[in-house]
This record gives sequence, structure tokens and C-alpha cells, in this order.
Amino acid sequence: MNRRTFRREAVLLRGWTVGKRVPRRGGYQVVLTVGVVAGVIALAAVLPAAAQEQQTPSAPESVGLYDSATAPSIPPSPVQGRSVGQQRTVPAALGAPSDDRSPDQASTPTITLGFDDGTADHLEAGTMLAARGLKGVFYVNSGRLGGEKYLSVGQVQQLQSMGHEVGGHTAFHLHLSQQDYVEQRRQICFDRVQLSGLGLKVSSFAYPFSDFTEDSRRAVESCGYSNARTTSGVGCSSCAEGETSPPVDRFATRAMSGFGRSTTADDLIKAVKRVEGKSTWLQLVFHQVCVNAKCELNAVRESEFASFLDWLAAEQKRSAVRSTTARSALGDPVKPLVASPPSTAPVARLQNSSFERSGPSPMSAPHCFEYGGEVEGSKVAWAQSLAAHSGRLSLSATISSLPRPVRVMSTQDLGSCAPPVRAGRQYTVGVWYRSTEPVKLAAYVRQPRGGYTSFGGSKLFAKSDVWRYASWTTREVPRSRNTALSVAVIFSAKGSYAIDDLRLSESPAIPMSPTHIGRGSSSKQRGNREEPKPLSSSARVTSKKTAKPASQADPFTPPESGPLIPVAAKTALKNTLQGRPSWLGVAQVGLAVAGGFALVAVFDRRLRQLHRRTRFSTRSKKPDQG
Repeated sequence: MNRRTFRREAVLLRGWTVGKRVPRRGGYQVVLTVGVVAGVIALAAVLPAAAQEQQTPSAPESVGLYDSATAPSIPPSPVQGRSVGQQRTVPAALGAPSDDRSPDQASTPTITLGFDDGTADHLEAGTMLAARGLKGVFYVNSGRLGGEKYLSVGQVQQLQSMGHEVGGHTAFHLHLSQQDYVEQRRQICFDRVQLSGLGLKVSSFAYPFSDFTEDSRRAVESCGYSNARTTSGVGCSSCAEGETSPPVDRFATRAMSGFGRSTTADDLIKAVKRVEGKSTWLQLVFHQVCVNAKCELNAVRESEFASFLDWLAAEQKRSAVRSTTARSALGDPVKPLVASPPSTAPVARLQNSSFERSGPSPMSAPHCFEYGGEVEGSKVAWAQSLAAHSGRLSLSATISSLPRPVRVMSTQDLGSCAPPVRAGRQYTVGVWYRSTEPVKLAAYVRQPRGGYTSFGGSKLFAKSDVWRYASWTTREVPRSRNTALSVAVIFSAKGSYAIDDLRLSESPAIPMSPTHIGRGSSSKQRGNREEPKPLSSSARVTSKKTAKPASQADPFTPPESGPLIPVAAKTALKNTLQGRPSWLGVAQVGLAVAGGFALVAVFDRRLRQLHRRTRFSTRSKKPDQG
């Protein structure tokens, strides 16, 4: 090969233009330096970000989260610890009723009947009120409309056409005190926007469980509500007879509740008679009206309720009381809508999946999880246990009485915990468990109006006295907006249960070998030579005979055989290109680029050495003497 041929081939290998002169020195040092710098930057970016993701901080409170340009500014937080009875100035702009009424009207108490939670029996209650010329307020959860045992959209609109008021009650009926401020605003603002989109005039709000904080109060006011009601402060021995007019605090108005199946018509009549002849606003809170022989604890019997309404209608005819809605009692206007903050939850990833972070109180579920299914007669002892599969804690449940199955599930919210998912994709749910009875996996999908509906479940996984891995793949997620998933582990019998490392991932994922337990271990190394029986393609289970230390346990590491590095790099690059980048993916892509630069630099240096040797040998070769 002569010098010209070698140079042409070298130029073609480098991808340069044919005929361009090869640089003599310095090229490979620059390329190698760029590669090393890229790798260092990738590692420097992933290490602090990974540590920050482990802490899972709450979303920042930022006005920039609002979707509406007309969102009002958030008022400064009031002094913490203010009691409901503390005096508070009511601005005239809020529409407080004036005192220019006649003496007879000024001494007439105002009665407001409120109905919480939007159950299906409220339509019958509204019909009973309208037939007697009475009015009420029905506080509904937009996410529950159309669900089993709840009002439909048409029934709520029918209640408003009867002259009743429809108020907000959050989208999912969550404990507001257990949510961060941004999620509280999502629950409250989203609920009002959805109800208003149905043609309803929404200006009154009721706190679920009467559970609220100063942040809750600020959120209600910033979402455009004019008043908010509690369920306490009236009726007890140390409480007031009713709310003042105007109220002490428009966003924490006092009310009387606690009515149930043991409540009689005389009990309700006595509550009203205590405020007769006084300029007092009395709010009575009901949850259900029972028409069957078997009533729940918080359900008032229909016969007793009807007798009370007959008496109240007669009192109103003789002007002894005035029955009206909360908006009419306070003279509130309907304010413009305020959009809810967008979701900040990571895509297709459960937060606090190893149950390391506790909830806001000792009796509450771990962070980003909630308990469900418990009814009257259920006896379930939940606890975060030190007997963990990995990490420091696991979640345990001891069930001694179980009228119906109970579950622990990832929080069903609007964006702080519930992971958004992509339409048309399948997702795999996995968990490590130990139990004396079988367990089951399930999923719930979020609907456009915010409510969650069942998205199917797995078959029962056999009980196990050692840590055992089970997984199940959902069907394709329906194509709709505002989609997210909540996953659950269901317990259907009395016994002891422990779960850890609950996982959600998009399918297809790297399969887990049925015999794989932790990094660098196999069934032969553990002395377990018996292969478990394979399950169906959509459900797999893995048993673990001896628990490894937390530092070695890695329930999600695939088997050592197979092209792990290419598959992982391909998955990370795919997620990055699809708009779902992770810091691990950024690091892998950066290291891949650095490795490519290093290979090019080595090849370039070797090519230069060959070029110099060929040139030297060509020059030193003597011509033939013929």
C-alpha cells in the first residue's frame, strides 16, 4: 500500500471529506478530554439528584403552578393555632348580611340543612325538602359522581333545579390535613371547576371529616369559594347554640352534626327550638337518609326525618324560622373559577414504595398510601415493622375481624402521589410479601373528572412464611386525559400480613427469573434446588428461603445472565426520548457518549501511528537498481 492509498482509506474511515489533509498532532487529546469531561458531568449530575429523589420532597408552593392567568394572589398565612371561636373581622366586600331588617326578621333564626358526601339517597332527601317548601345544601365530591351508591350528574343538576344549593366537598373526600398545600388546592379547585362545568353554581364548601388546617382555609379562599363549613362548634355542652350572623369566620362556620340511626324527630326539633327567637344561623349536618330496615350508623331514618321536616315546614309558615341555603344566608356571590395546579408526581413510579416514610400521624398510613375497605366490625392493626425485605421498614397488618376485604393502596389524588401513566400502555405491579393467608393485587385508574374506578386485579397468590415476590400486568390503559394509576394489595381473610417494595413499571419490563432472589444469588447457592411451578404469563411469583441483609437485597435486579447493559441503556435512552427522562438515564447516556469518545480517541491515535510508520518506511525505501 503506497502513502496516497493509505491516506485516502484513513480519511474514509474517519468520515472526513476525501482529500482533506490529516492533522499531525493534538486531535486525540482533544477528543479524549471531551469524553472524560462528559462522563464527569454525567456523574456529577446524577449523584445529588438521586439523593434528592430518595427524600421525595413536597411540591413547592408557587403561583406559577396555576393554569389560569386570573388566579388570585395567595393571602399570607394567618396565625397558627387560631380556634374557631376566636373573633375575626368580616370585610364588607364578602357580602355579609346587613342589619337593616325589621325587628321580627332580625329575631328569626336561619336554618340550613346540609347533606355531605353526595350519596344516592340525597335525591330523595332533596325531594322531601322541596315538597315542603324547604331548601338545603348538598355538598358533593366531583370524583364520585356516577359511582356506585352516589348521585349521578343528572341527579345533582336536578337538585339545583329544585331550588337547592350544590356545594364542593373536594374531589376525593380526602383528609386535607394529611395533604400538602398544593394537593389541597388541587382537590378544592379541581372539584369546583368540575362541578361548575356541569352548570352548577358553586360558592359554598364543606371540609371532609371536618379536618382542616390554616393551609386548608387559605386554599378554600384562593379557589374562589365564599364560605366553608365544619361539622362542630354547635350542640355540645361547651359549644354555642348556633353560628353568629355574620359568622365569626366565613371559612370555618360552625354546625351541629352527629345525627344517625338513633336520632329521633324530637332530637332535631329540640335543636331548632333552642335558637327560636334569636338572630342565629343554625346549620344541621346529615350524611345519609335511610329508607331500609338496616341503617348505617350515620344514616337518619326516613320516618323520623320526615316528621322533623313536617314540623319545620309548619314553623316556617308561621315565620318562626327561615329555611334557606348557605349562599342565601350569607348573601354570597358566585366568584370566578380558579384552575387547579398541575400534577408533579413522577411518571409511572410509586413514591415511598418501601414504606420508609411515615404518615402525618401515628394512626395514618405511610406517606403516599392509604387504607381502605374497613367498615363497622373490622379489626385491623396496621403498623410499620422493622422486619423488612429491603431497607429499614415494611408494612404489616394483623386482622382479627374482617366483614369484607381490606386493602392498602397508593394514594388516589390529583398529582402529588398518584403516578401519571400513558394511554395505550400496560403496567406491571409487583410486591414482596409474607402472609398466613393468600393476597391479591389490584389497580384503579383515574377518570377525566377525577374519580378512580377499578382497573382489574390478579388472582390470589399463595400464602408464604418467607418473603415471596408476586407480580401482575394490567390491561392497556384507556385513552383519556388526566390518567393516573393507583395500585393496591388486598387482604381477604383473618391473619397476619407483611408487604414491602411495592412496584409499578411500564411493560414490557426486564423479566424477573422465578428463582432470582437478590443480587448475586441463585437457588443452588441457597440450597434450594427445587424450581417453583410457573404461573400464567401475566402473574409470576418468587419465593425466598432466607432473607439477605438489607445492603445486599435488591428485589428488582434481573438475573445475571443476558445482555443487561445494552437493555438498560436502550430502556434509559427510550424513556429520555419519550419525554420521561430520569437521572439514571441521563447518567447512562452521558457515560455511553464518554465511552464513544474514548474509543474514537484510541482508534485515532492508533491510526496516526500506522500512518507515521508507513510514511517513514516509504521514504526510507531505496529504488530498484533495475
